[in-house]
Amino acid sequence: MFKIKEKYWLLTLLFLVGLMIFHYFLPIIQDDIYFAKHASEIFLLNGNNFLLYRVTHWTSRIITEFFLPLLAKNPNIWKVIDSLLFLLFAILLPKVVIKDYDELNDNKKFIYTLIGIILVIIFIYTNYYALMSAGFISTTLNYTWPFIFGLIHFYLVKNFILHKKNVSIFIYIASIFSLLFAINVEIMAVIMFGAYLLILKKYFYPPSLKKIKENKAIVIFVILTLIFIIFHLINPGNQERFAVELAAYGGDLFNSLSLFNKIDIASTSILCMTLLNVELVLYTFLGILGIYSYYLTKNKFKSLIISFPFIFYTIFLIISSIFNIHGEIFSIFTPAGLLSSTITKMSLLFIIFYAIIISILIYACIIIAQNKSKKFGFLIFFLLFLSFLSQSTISFTPSVMITGYPFVDALGRWWIIFNGIITILSALLIFDLLDNLIELPRFE
Repeated sequence: MFKIKEKYWLLTLLFLVGLMIFHYFLPIIQDDIYFAKHASEIFLLNGNNFLLYRVTHWTSRIITEFFLPLLAKNPNIWKVIDSLLFLLFAILLPKVVIKDYDELNDNKKFIYTLIGIILVIIFIYTNYYALMSAGFISTTLNYTWPFIFGLIHFYLVKNFILHKKNVSIFIYIASIFSLLFAINVEIMAVIMFGAYLLILKKYFYPPSLKKIKENKAIVIFVILTLIFIIFHLINPGNQERFAVELAAYGGDLFNSLSLFNKIDIASTSILCMTLLNVELVLYTFLGILGIYSYYLTKNKFKSLIISFPFIFYTIFLIISSIFNIHGEIFSIFTPAGLLSSTITKMSLLFIIFYAIIISILIYACIIIAQNKSKKFGFLIFFLLFLSFLSQSTISFTPSVMITGYPFVDALGRWWIIFNGIITILSALLIFDLLDNLIELPRFE
C-alpha cells in the first residue's frame, strides 16, 4: 500500500498527466495564429519591432505581449507551462488560503490538495469556451496566467517574505516576476493593489519608519503595482485602442452611458452570464456557502435563507432546460442592462430576484463575521467585491458596444478572473469547514 505522502505525489502526478493529455488536443486557433506569425519580429532593433508596435498602438500588457508570439510559435512549450501552472493553481489553493498549512498532518494536506484539484477542474470546465474565444494561448496568457501568477506571488509573500523565513534571492526574483506578470494586466493590477491594502492595514498600521524598513520588499511591491496602474492609464497603446474601438463600435452611444449605466451593465452581465450558462464555479460556491452557514450557525432557518441563491439557481436551470426559454431570458438582458432598459414585468421580477440575491450574500458575510470572525467575514465580502470589480471592467471599454449597443454578454474572457476569485472563495469556505467543523476521513 502507498503511504500518504506517496499518494500525495501520485495524485499530483496523475493530475499533471491529465492536464498534459487535455492540452495535447487543444487546437491553435484565432489570435494564436496571428501572434505566431510575428514571433520573429519581437527582437528586431528597429521601428518594425512587434512588441514596440503593440505597446504604442494597442495595449499596455508589455510582458504578455513579449511572451505571447514566442509561445504561439512554440505551442508545445506553452502546453507544458500551462499544464504546470494549472497544477500549481491546485496545489497553492490550500497553501495560500490556510493560515498554518505547514502544521497540518499529511492526511489533511492530501485531502486539501485533492479538493484543490477538483476546484481547478471545475474552473477549467466552466471557462473552456472563454479560454477558446481568442485562442487558448492568447487567452491564458492574458487572463489565466496573470491570475495564477498573482496567486503564486501571494504564496511567496505569505510563506516567506512576510515571515522572513528562508528568503533567498530566488524567492525575491520569483516574487517580483510573478507580481509583474500579474499586474501587467489592468484589472489584475487593481485587484493586486486591493489585496495589498489588506496587507498594509495588517502589517503597517499604525505606520512607522521601523515597519517600512522591516518590510522593504512589501513597500517595493506596492510601488511597482502603483507604477503599473499609472502605466496602464497613460499608455499610448491603450489610448489608441480605445479610440479605434470607440469609432468602430458606436462611440456616440458609448459616450452617452453614465456611470450608473455602466455599473448596471456590469451587474446585469453577471446575472445574464449566470442564468444563460451552467456557471459551475459560481454554482459550487453558492452550494458550499449554504452548507457552510449551516455548520457554522446550526440554524436551519438562517442557512435556508443563505441557501436561497443556490436553490433558485438549481430550479431555474431545471425549468430553463425543460422549457428551453434561454432566448426569452436573453432578450430581457441585451438592450442596456436591467435598470437602464424599459422595465417590463419580467425584467422587474429579475431585478427583485437580483436584489434579493445580493442582499443574501451580504447577509451571509454578516453571519460569518458574527459566528466565525469579523476578519473572515470581511475577507469573504472583500473577495466578492473584487469578483464584481473584475467583471465590471467590460462596461468601461468600447468593446461592450461590439454589436452597436450595450451588450451585457460581451468580453466573456473577463469572466475567467471572476471565476478565479470565486474559486478562491469556495476554497476558503471548504477548508475552514473541514478544518474546524467536520471530521475528515483518513486515507492512510
